[in-house]
Amino acid sequence: MSKRKLGLFKKAYDLSVMCDCQVGIVVRTGKGKWYEYATSDLDELLLRFTQEYTDCQKGKVAPDMTSISDAAAVAEEICEEATKNQH
Repeated sequence: MSKRKLGLFKKAYDLSVMCDCQVGIVVRTGKGKWYEYATSDLDELLLRFTQEYTDCQKGKVAPDMTSISDAAAVAEEICEEATKNQH
């Protein structure tokens, strides 16, 4: 596994500890190889996300989900910041 993927998984672990949250990452390389990391059962985490996302899209926001669009905006900001730091 590459140093960058290991770094990504370590950051995910750190985030889960600092924020007391569940984190799951799925990575597919350009050659089609899959890697995954999760702080709990990834299948359960993905099923829960899918259900809550569906509920949110139907206007039935789950009590513990503030906004998927807010989460997407934060993720986009993090990616942009990471890209700036690489250059």
